[in-house]
Amino acid sequence: MFRTIDADSRSATANEIAARLRAQYVASGDRAYLHAAAIALGQAFPAATAAPEPAPAS
Repeated sequence: MFRTIDADSRSATANEIAARLRAQYVASGDRAYLHAAAIALGQAFPAATAAPEPAPAS
């Protein structure tokens, strides 16, 4: 019923998102991108998260 998302995959995804947001900051100078990158990284580090599995299509 629930799948477990491991910390490594969450961290890798958050790092990719943060890198893209930092690149947007460099391109635009808008500090909101840095704030969003910090949020992405801050939410990446819980040990494991239970997420409901998608319901199968009928």
